[in-house]
Amino acid sequence: MIDVGSILHPGMIIPHIKASTREEAIREMVDALFKARPDIARQFKKEDVYERVMEREDMQTTGIGNGLGFPHARINGWREFAVVMGVSEKGIEFNSADKIPVKFLFLMISSQDEPYIILQSMAAIIRT
Repeated sequence: MIDVGSILHPGMIIPHIKASTREEAIREMVDALFKARPDIARQFKKEDVYERVMEREDMQTTGIGNGLGFPHARINGWREFAVVMGVSEKGIEFNSADKIPVKFLFLMISSQDEPYIILQSMAAIIRT
């Protein structure tokens, strides 16, 4: 079982997301990841990571309902599982099935070699 506290590093929590759109929120979170953890992101360009997350988002929304969103990507060669949490007081439209704006976002980036870590982390966060 994954301990939620162990996957959220200092600097990877945005208590007041400034973004008003899904795209802006994901970009803000990717920026926070690169700022807080340059050690795990250094071999990638910020724009490439953003594009990978948006490609996944365009396939199917990661707004799962009840105000929760889990934008994510599995990237070949990514060094360490990373999670950025963001909170939006107003909520952000994520095309969730229940049409409830997302207020709690969890950006997750993992290696393709860890195919289940994102789902396991999502489950741990939902149970919390």
